[in-house]
Amino acid sequence: MRRSRELAGSNMVETCAAFLDHLGGPSRDAALFAFDDAERLNWTYLPGPRRGLPLGSLTSEDRGRLQQLLRSGLSEHGETTATAIIEHELILGALESKQGLDASGRDPALYFLSVFGEPQGATEWAWRFEGHHLSLNYTLLGDTLMASTPSFVGANPARVPYGTHEGLRILAPLEDLACALMSSFSEGQGRRALVADTAPRDIITSTQRRISLGRAEGLPSSAMSNEQRALLEALIDAYAQRLAEPWRAETQDAVGPVHFAWAGGSVKGEPHYYRIQGESILIEYDNVQNGANHIHSVWRDVSGDFGADPLKQHHEMHHLAGPPSG
Repeated sequence: MRRSRELAGSNMVETCAAFLDHLGGPSRDAALFAFDDAERLNWTYLPGPRRGLPLGSLTSEDRGRLQQLLRSGLSEHGETTATAIIEHELILGALESKQGLDASGRDPALYFLSVFGEPQGATEWAWRFEGHHLSLNYTLLGDTLMASTPSFVGANPARVPYGTHEGLRILAPLEDLACALMSSFSEGQGRRALVADTAPRDIITSTQRRISLGRAEGLPSSAMSNEQRALLEALIDAYAQRLAEPWRAETQDAVGPVHFAWAGGSVKGEPHYYRIQGESILIEYDNVQNGANHIHSVWRDVSGDFGADPLKQHHEMHHLAGPPSG
């Protein structure tokens, strides 16, 4: 387990340090924050500018180095998904312009890199890449990856309704696998899974820094058939497979027993919401806005977002060990 954390983390240290080293002074200053800066926990998935270094200000060479950093935390599938979300801003902008709406804020340049603390050192540091419908957060202790949550992806439209890209669904598996799972339930299983007839307008935890949903609701994985559990595992993997190996494997291994909860309609096109909740994992998905054609989804760690518990445990162990004698 520790080996996978070190493999993932060492690559991040190398690529992040290389990126920062090649930036000019003002750009480096825009990207770099203290680890304890309040901005580190100030994550969001809404459109608009952030504090950090904007993608639009980078040279092509700098963009290449940023891509290497993103690849240190993302699989090929994850990188493709992130790129698709950024490019989706152009599609959304074109659709809104045709509707007579102000689309000036739909800009692929408005994605920002923020680095908290120095990558090269034995202390904690973190980095975030974020913009509309995308928030990637990684927390490290030196060259050891401690956390990769919150991890948010979204899409508006979920399905492009017309135009050159008509029918494009960049987050299709997150919807299709969940709908297939819900459809596979018996009447009794469906009643247990359904926690509300109306879906919430957005993910319940929103941009909370620490999450607390209380006791898990819905249908426990232990009450599912082997085939249904396989669908559930495929759905969880649709989220986890965005992560770079071997961190992805460790993340999946830590999932454990979960509950699957559904709210809203079960007919395609109706507003719907689901969540997968376990001892350490919380996945939320919501497709309600814009006529149920606007996806928000997030992977959270119940106690370890932003490395909260792992870093706390490290500091407690270090404190108990005391300073070296000699």
